[in-house]
Amino acid sequence: MKYFNETIQQINLFEQLTHSKVKDFFYNEDYFLFIVQENEGAKAIGKQGKNAKLFTKLTKKKIKIVEFNADKVKFINGLIYPLNAENIEDKGDFIELHADTSTKALIIGRGGKNLKFYNTVLQKYFHIDIKVQ
Repeated sequence: MKYFNETIQQINLFEQLTHSKVKDFFYNEDYFLFIVQENEGAKAIGKQGKNAKLFTKLTKKKIKIVEFNADKVKFINGLIYPLNAENIEDKGDFIELHADTSTKALIIGRGGKNLKFYNTVLQKYFHIDIKVQ
């Protein structure tokens, strides 16, 4: 993945404010997604969300912080948080996600926008897609 100068500046600012190591960065039209190293999620967010709020205030852009996990199911739970899936099954080539109707709608998003974004992230690390049931 090629990073542009502005992207590198965002990552550097985030790392300076949070004192956590960024594993990856994704840009969605609604927010920045920072994937931090394992066991650094709480440090990145800060007490009572202090670090996240400060970054948002400085950049005027919403952020989402997800802690990387080699376990696909745990990583997906972090990725879709604050939404909760009733059941997440690893089917090998894809992940099957079961949820109630309103949660499904929020996971998929208008025109499938959210689901496409989640699949982009998952393709990079696990080469899988989410299928919502």
